[in-house]
Amino acid sequence: LMVDANMTWTTEQALERGRRLEQFGLYWYEEPTIPEDVKGHARLAQELDVPIAIGESLHSPHEFQRYVDEGAVEVLQIDPITNGGITASLKALQMADAAGLKTSSHYTDELSAHLLSASRNAVYLEKHAFALDPYLQEPQRVVNGHVRPTEVPGTGMRFDESALAPYRDR
Repeated sequence: LMVDANMTWTTEQALERGRRLEQFGLYWYEEPTIPEDVKGHARLAQELDVPIAIGESLHSPHEFQRYVDEGAVEVLQIDPITNGGITASLKALQMADAAGLKTSSHYTDELSAHLLSASRNAVYLEKHAFALDPYLQEPQRVVNGHVRPTEVPGTGMRFDESALAPYRDR
């Protein structure tokens, strides 16, 4: 069980709610407060018995480094779309691995599957059922709860032009 507060609460509110959630043995408590509040996240990580997850709202390796340095994250989540691209996401994963943190993803599951393969501590790939699968030549498959990155070079995606045809401007 994971809880995503989606940056909703102040540190005090997140702490109070986090304490009530501890009884459920959460796998993680995601974005309990705003991403600019590194010290608040560090306090939550220190005082709660629930791992703090963050990353989808961070925009550069520098922002990830602040979280790692402050002990404000226990599960670092990448999202190449918002984190600054492939290279920035790989740097974030390297930071997490060096600090012994777990890693996961937020979105872009086709691309994130490849990136998380480079992490020693990857625990989850967030997979969106509504994603691009109907428009891909070789969609990513989930088998027994696991995903193997595609063998397609680059981002791992090749679009099916015929599936996209109805959406083209004429």
